[in-house]
Amino acid sequence: MPIYLLLTVPVVVIIPPLNAAPYLSPYPSPSSPPMQEKNWQSIAQFSLRDADAFIEYERFLGQARELIEPLLDSSPPNPWDGQAKWSERKHTFATLGKLLRLGWKSRGRLVSFYELFTAPATNLLDRWFESEVVKATLATDAVIGAMVGPKSPGSAYVLLHHVMGEE
Repeated sequence: MPIYLLLTVPVVVIIPPLNAAPYLSPYPSPSSPPMQEKNWQSIAQFSLRDADAFIEYERFLGQARELIEPLLDSSPPNPWDGQAKWSERKHTFATLGKLLRLGWKSRGRLVSFYELFTAPATNLLDRWFESEVVKATLATDAVIGAMVGPKSPGSAYVLLHHVMGEE
């Protein structure tokens, strides 16, 4: 009888193969200032514009995460449920209020958030970055575990999925 093994290899740093000396090395926990600086330096080897854009890109994903987390942390609010108990209605209206406040706060980004949920990752990354090395490295987050390619509709959401739970 054959014996099969499953070997898991954690992905922490992704370095695409290049013939040139510089390489891109994204660091985990990009929200801490030392890691932001290391990421900036790593990306700046390829594009100063992309290094600056990466900070805003991370902020954008954080804002999208902030907007979607209330939906993931509770059941969908249903204000029209006539059989709900008072405590359930109170919770429903509190959740709706939180969503409305977050929506209003993020109103300038709602179209971009819509794109994040529906578009291919390549569209989103092309909008943020110019370096093919940077885009290829970041696109791996859109395809790992998703069984789709970076040009598949909805693959941009997987970029957000990989930052859910971070703070």
